[in-house]
Amino acid sequence: MSKENVVAVRYAQALLSSLSTETQYDQALSELSDLTTTFAESEDLSRVVESPLYKKAVKLKILSAVLDQAKYTNEVKNLALLLLKEERFSMIAAVAASYKEVLNEKLLRAVATVEIAQELSSTDKEELEGKLKALSGKSLEVSYIINSDLLGGFVAKIGHDIWDYSIKGQLEDMGSKILNMRVS
Repeated sequence: MSKENVVAVRYAQALLSSLSTETQYDQALSELSDLTTTFAESEDLSRVVESPLYKKAVKLKILSAVLDQAKYTNEVKNLALLLLKEERFSMIAAVAASYKEVLNEKLLRAVATVEIAQELSSTDKEELEGKLKALSGKSLEVSYIINSDLLGGFVAKIGHDIWDYSIKGQLEDMGSKILNMRVS
């Protein structure tokens, strides 16, 4: 893990520890996401915040006004201002990503990506999501990607775990076993 990621995780953990309810956790996640998008899309804001030409007091005043106008919670506002004071505001996207990971870990939530050969019915999706939840032991935010190369079945990725129940995967596995067979 890079030094920047370690620092981002520490800021994320500090933010999480300042909150107490799931509603607050999710509100902070939403605000961090919004702030990251705002910072990335606003050339004026990013230029002011990152420019050495502006004094820190001016940068803090401008950022504080933006945060007040957006009506962010005090916890997110304080984090953003602290990052700016410490000249680490450019890390806001890394802090937001780390916060989402830390929050998901705390609440036993995970993001799942499921590749499928063709669109599934809502009933099939519910059944698959239930089985993946049982496998992972976490509640899941599932996104589906259609990949016709799979021929059938699915490949699910949750964190570092991968479950390949695709026809393509089974054929490749069978092919490698055949190649590794010894004829006696």
